[in-house]
Amino acid sequence: MPSSSNRKHAGTGAASDQPAVPEPSFAERARTLVYLGRIGSLSTLSRKQPGFPFGSVMPYGLDEHGRPIFLVSTMAIPKTCKRIRVPACLLRSLTPAAIR
Repeated sequence: MPSSSNRKHAGTGAASDQPAVPEPSFAERARTLVYLGRIGSLSTLSRKQPGFPFGSVMPYGLDEHGRPIFLVSTMAIPKTCKRIRVPACLLRSLTPAAIR
């Protein structure tokens, strides 16, 4: 049995009896954040002020491939629906902890 002085707790080195756990890739981290969140800010480029973002906070879901799906009411925000058709857009996902 190894002595406690030889073992590292939360140290930088891996314990000799445990396999190293690989770090998740940035893509895996992004997919996890999008999966955990259900509300996000969807932004496109503004038509009124070129070069500036236009964003709306809205809920989203994910399809079977992990791609976000938005349900935007044309009655609630008609201008948003027109602006979402711009191909350049950004989703900023908010995790449940950030919403509280």
